[in-house]
Amino acid sequence: MEIWVISLFLIGLGLAGFGAIWTLVISFGESIFWGISYLFLPFIGALLFISIKWNKRSVKMSLFSQLVGIIFMGISAILAILQNWSFQNIIAHWTPKEKSETSVTQVRLNYPKQTALSVEVSPETQPPYEPSISLRSYGSRSQFKRYMEVGYHAFDLEDYHTALINFEQALKEQPGNTYAKKAVENTQQRIQQGSYTQLMNAGYQAFDRQDYAIALEYFQTALEHRPGDSYALKAIDNTQRKLNP
Repeated sequence: MEIWVISLFLIGLGLAGFGAIWTLVISFGESIFWGISYLFLPFIGALLFISIKWNKRSVKMSLFSQLVGIIFMGISAILAILQNWSFQNIIAHWTPKEKSETSVTQVRLNYPKQTALSVEVSPETQPPYEPSISLRSYGSRSQFKRYMEVGYHAFDLEDYHTALINFEQALKEQPGNTYAKKAVENTQQRIQQGSYTQLMNAGYQAFDRQDYAIALEYFQTALEHRPGDSYALKAIDNTQRKLNP
């Protein structure tokens, strides 16, 4: 394939060069003015000369030779680009990816809304399955960055328990790191917020079932998560009225 591309380019270059030299000879044959104009102003001079002397067959043939040469060179350039693109795709497809030097044993967490993210554990607790996304995906990075990236990924998926574990591990790697501290705080707030919402919903459901004692426990626990919360206080007040009419 390369030989054909090179040959086509050389043929085009030869035709274009031959046509240009032929036009130069014709221009000098007409007059020194046209020859000098074509030689020192190749584009403008050639354009003027060809447009004025277009009726001559030799001028048409020289221009035709140049155009054919340019077309051949253009085709060879396109073929070279396509060949290079195909070659790179083949190499990328068949080149094996480098494996991470760091081997990390993973296990999934049994939390609600569990995702494919996982955390590092001891070999004794290794499960008989392989998580699809884990710290192993970040093997080329430092331990701190790996924990932070997995934590952010889990946070985006609203798997806050997994995110918190990874952020805490990152904080152990670099105690005092402001990013890790902030990530831990934000994740803890999300967990508390989620617990508050779940407790309030459970309380409302118990209230609807007229299980007022159970509902009161849920609302009081929710108030512990958010001290002074007006909704929790109102729910407690309504429930206590049902218990003590």
